[in-house]
Amino acid sequence: MTIDEAIKNREDCLKYLEEIGPKASPDCLEAVRWSAKALKALRPVSREQVEMVWRGEWVGVPNMGVYDTACSKCGYCPGIRFWDSDFCPNCGAPMTDEAVQMVMERLEALDGEDD
Repeated sequence: MTIDEAIKNREDCLKYLEEIGPKASPDCLEAVRWSAKALKALRPVSREQVEMVWRGEWVGVPNMGVYDTACSKCGYCPGIRFWDSDFCPNCGAPMTDEAVQMVMERLEALDGEDD
């Protein structure tokens, strides 16, 4: 089932409960309304949302007179081995445009999967 199918199911259920009027439990009506809202909140994220929430960058931090490179999201200093990697090895934040694109492709693939 896709998110759109699940949303349609909840909206159809809500419509049915509203049509039967006083026979429908107010608590049930409220639960179905909230489940429809929750499903709508799961819509695919945009590239801007990924960049705003997850994207990090390598920043210079002073360390005994020299600068180390650290993740702007978690502060992890990976040392010289990982400073130019696409993802932070500690928190997984995408650090480059290519990494953000990889995250978007993964999210789009998840959105297209059926249960």
